[in-house]
Amino acid sequence: MNGDSTLISALIWLFLILVFCLIVYMIGGYPGYIARRRGHVNAEAISLCGWIGLVIWPAWFVALIWSRTGPDHSKDAPRSEPLPKPIYDCGAAEKVEGPRAGSIMPGQSRRDRGTH
Repeated sequence: MNGDSTLISALIWLFLILVFCLIVYMIGGYPGYIARRRGHVNAEAISLCGWIGLVIWPAWFVALIWSRTGPDHSKDAPRSEPLPKPIYDCGAAEKVEGPRAGSIMPGQSRRDRGTH
């Protein structure tokens, strides 16, 4: 009986060590995974920073934030579409650089207008 409990105890410890190693591997590689998935230009540096962050913990947070910066170049990224034109702008409006000739400026009455 004592040999069986020792074997079971050793298997449980082996399982716990494997789970712990898997969790450490997932945490260390997470910033690099995000950066590669987003197509970040510095994905390798972010990955390295994530692994160094396991020993020097602030580096992991830097890598995590760094992996989310910049534009998302992945294929699955939702592309932003241009805003629709306002209803009042149907394309017929002309581009006016300054006040139109003969127009009244705010705070000006018709008799103050004079000729300019």
